[in-house]
This record gives sequence, C-alpha cells and structure tokens, in this order.
Amino acid sequence: MNVRVWATKLEAIASLIPIIISVAVGMAVLVFGVQASLSETELLNKGSRASGTVIDKNASYDPDEGYTYTVSYTFSTPNAEQLSGGWFIEKPVWDKLIIGSQIEIAFDPANPSQNLPVEGVKATPLWIMPIAAVLFAVVSFVVSSALLKLVRALLMRLTNKLSRQT
Repeated sequence: MNVRVWATKLEAIASLIPIIISVAVGMAVLVFGVQASLSETELLNKGSRASGTVIDKNASYDPDEGYTYTVSYTFSTPNAEQLSGGWFIEKPVWDKLIIGSQIEIAFDPANPSQNLPVEGVKATPLWIMPIAAVLFAVVSFVVSSALLKLVRALLMRLTNKLSRQT
C-alpha cells in the first residue's frame, strides 16, 4: 500500500480520537458523579446511625475554592467494629464541634467504611453533574486535539521521510 494512502487513512481515523475521548470522559464524569451523589444521599437518608467522637478538625484555604472545613472522627458499629472517617462539613457545624465531642454518623451496615457525618454534609446536587461532564469533555477535547496535532506533525514528518526513501 502506498505510504501516502496509508497516512491518509490513519489520519482520518485519528481525527475521531478527540471526539471519542471527550465523549468517554464526559460520560464517565457524569456516571460516576451521579452515582457518588446518589450514594451520599442514600447514606444520609437510609444509612444506619452511630455516635462518633470528633478526633480532629481542619480548615484549609485554596485560592480557587476558598475555605474548606473537615472533621475526622471515630465510631463503633453495633457489632463493636471500631472505624474512623473524615468528611467535608459546613462551617457553622464545624465551628460548633470540639475535639472529643460527639457527632452522629451515618454508615452502610454492609460496608461501614462508607460513612459520613449526618449534620453539616450536603450531598452534591445532581444538576452539577451534567455541567461537570461538559466541562471535563471540553477540556479533554482540547487536550486530545492538541495531542492529535502533534501526532499529525510527527506522521507528516515520517511520511515525508518514507516517501523520499522509496
């Protein structure tokens, strides 16, 4: 097969790569984001409850996201399994907590490592997921398009080199 024909066919296939990657990334973000949000909501609404003890509090600042507040805790399941966890919580709840104080924990009895505080946690709203999916898809399209441009340049160089040899 002629090198130029081969390169043309390869380039036609390669031009689909950014679209395939961006759709795959967008769908993955959407599916995993919705699943995570639904899991948090279900845990808060239907999970078992236990009393936990606050073992640490942390406030951190990120210029892009502002302040975030986390709490770390330990709790025991009804079968006396001792577990620990940590979660982001709202500032008013974080302000009220002191190390050593009690905190109500929701957990999955089938998998107690899936746990979170009952008060001060907001499950991620589902309406955010399509927006996040589109943003990730656009970013992945731009990145994969730039990579494709680089691959095309390398293919062109290789094609020219091979053409000169034949």
